[in-house]
Amino acid sequence: MSTSEPMANKVEVEISGLADFVNSVVEKFKTLQKPLSESREKVPKATRHIDKISEQTEAAAQRMLDKIEQMTMREERVKSRAAEARKALEAGNSEDATAIMSEIASMSDQSCSDLYDLLDALQFQDITSQQMDYAATMLEDIEEKLHEIIEVMHGDVSSGDSAPVKSDRQRVFDPHADFVEKKTEQDEIDSLFADRK
Repeated sequence: MSTSEPMANKVEVEISGLADFVNSVVEKFKTLQKPLSESREKVPKATRHIDKISEQTEAAAQRMLDKIEQMTMREERVKSRAAEARKALEAGNSEDATAIMSEIASMSDQSCSDLYDLLDALQFQDITSQQMDYAATMLEDIEEKLHEIIEVMHGDVSSGDSAPVKSDRQRVFDPHADFVEKKTEQDEIDSLFADRK
């Protein structure tokens, strides 16, 4: 029995060491669960957000191109109608000239309205910037979570090359900034003022 006692103690120490190792592995996996789950949620969200930015930027650019095309065609029409008004005045036909001038004034008003729409469409840059900052923040969070996973798997590596690079940029954004919805809100505000008249 004397030889089996040291062997039993040795087996007990080995089993105890193995149990500690298994417990530490289980704890590491529990620690990994939260950053993995957060990363899994944020990657598709960031991707959808970047797709939304692309779609809205494209829509705003198309809207501006359409307005510019309309304004260019209208200016050609104004030029043509102004020549007709001059001829009518030279011929002494002030009634026709007045009608043409009224049409030119209406086209001018429409061009002014289109210019305001263009200015509004140019605000997409601010909204796009906010959306990009939001997407960048999500991606930075993902990078941080992945770094936490590396730390858990390999020990503390924050001093190494794989540590996440922190952006010096202070990001301020509205995560719900939306070019399309902005117009709806503006319409609601305009209707409030219209009701007060």
